[in-house]
Amino acid sequence: MNRLPPGERCHHILSNQLPDFDLAGLEARLTQLQHDLSNPLAIIHGNAEYLQALAGMQDWDEETVATIQDLLTASQRMRDELEGLRAFRQELAQRAAQQGH
Repeated sequence: MNRLPPGERCHHILSNQLPDFDLAGLEARLTQLQHDLSNPLAIIHGNAEYLQALAGMQDWDEETVATIQDLLTASQRMRDELEGLRAFRQELAQRAAQQGH
């Protein structure tokens, strides 16, 4: 599989491999998973932004600044993936509603 942009991998994998079964249950589980991951991720990203601001006001070594940037980059990638999960969850909700009719 070609490398997909962040946020599209989950959608691509699940939409191509997902049989039509208990979509409402899967959607509910994905909602919980997104919630469980989003809250700690927001804390990590916020703290990394705070450290970056402190590093900008003080003379911190390059290794520390690079580590903070790595945290920001990784947490943004995770945010993008979670956004893709949210979009897929919405698609599942639509599929589940169609199955119900």
